[in-house]
This record gives sequence, structure tokens and C-alpha cells, in this order.
Amino acid sequence: MTRSKDNKHEETMNKLSAEDLKATVEALLYLEQEPLSVSRVVELSDASPSEVRSVFEEIASELRTRKAGIQLDQVSEDVYEYVPRYDLWDFLLGIYGFERTKRLSRAARETLAIIAYQQPITKREIENIRGVSADTMIKILIERGFVEAKERSHAPGTPWLYGTTQTFLDFFALSSIADLPRLDEIDQFKFAREGEE
Repeated sequence: MTRSKDNKHEETMNKLSAEDLKATVEALLYLEQEPLSVSRVVELSDASPSEVRSVFEEIASELRTRKAGIQLDQVSEDVYEYVPRYDLWDFLLGIYGFERTKRLSRAARETLAIIAYQQPITKREIENIRGVSADTMIKILIERGFVEAKERSHAPGTPWLYGTTQTFLDFFALSSIADLPRLDEIDQFKFAREGEE
């Protein structure tokens, strides 16, 4: 029975019209907790990458044209997410305060915590701790103003070292990084162990 339902779902997704594909992408952008990639939509539908990119462009254009309260942000190549319109951020921060961080996915919040506690830290070191690519999450955090590239590491390839910004400190009402809540021994061990793997 379950297999039959799964097959029916796959058949429905594979028969999406252009209009339904657009509606589906809009729904996925709303529901997914991570930024939505072209490859993810292709995986769920019978659309080609070029068709999916066109849908993203159409959605972004429509939001700009009607000056919607949200916009479609391209956070990296072929990866998109809904965010509040940039000129509304300060106003929304005044209303919601800390609630604004909930606009960050769990992955972005985890990445921010790693950078805050381990800075200065390279992208590769972040990836060693999380076990996945950090490109998109770092870009999101830089765009939000919480993280910045501080200086080049002396490691091979001289990768960037990332750290938090004054905006990060102001947002969390910290006078310095030393004011961050202390990690307990279990968390410290977890950071060290994962960073070595």
C-alpha cells in the first residue's frame, strides 16, 4: 500500500505543468528549512535544470515588480531562499528582535555557533566539524552581517579565516566574544573530536 502511494506521488510530481511547477517551487521555498537548490527541484520533478532556473527567475521578478515584503535571494549558484526585503530588515528587527535569527536555517545557526566559538576558523575546519559543505551557509551569514572574512590563514592555499562581526555582538547584546555563554565539557569535547575527524 505504501509503495503504491509513493508511486502515485512520483507520477504526480513527474506530470507537473509549467504553472504547477512554479506553484510547487513557491511551496518548497516556503516549506524547506534549508535554501532550495535547482537540483532538489529537478530531483522532485520531471523538469530540466534550465526550466527550474527560469521558474526561480520568474518568481524573483514577480516579487520585485509588486514590491513584495519578501524577495527571492540567490545565496549561491543554483541555490535560492525567501528572505525579507532588504530595506525592511531594520524595521523588522525593531519589532521581532531575536526572532530574526529564526530566518536562518538550522544549518546556518549551527555554522554561526561554530564560527563564534572557534574563530578564527577556515571553511575547511567548519566543514570538518559539520561534515558537509559550508559554502552556502557562510555566504548567508556574511550577507546577514554576522560573519566576515578576517584574514588569510598560513595553511596551504592561504584560505580565509572567518570570524563574527560587531553586528553579531550588537545583535546578541555582547560586549565581546568573551561574553559568549561557556560551553560545557561535553560540548567542548564534541567540537574537538569532530574537528579532528
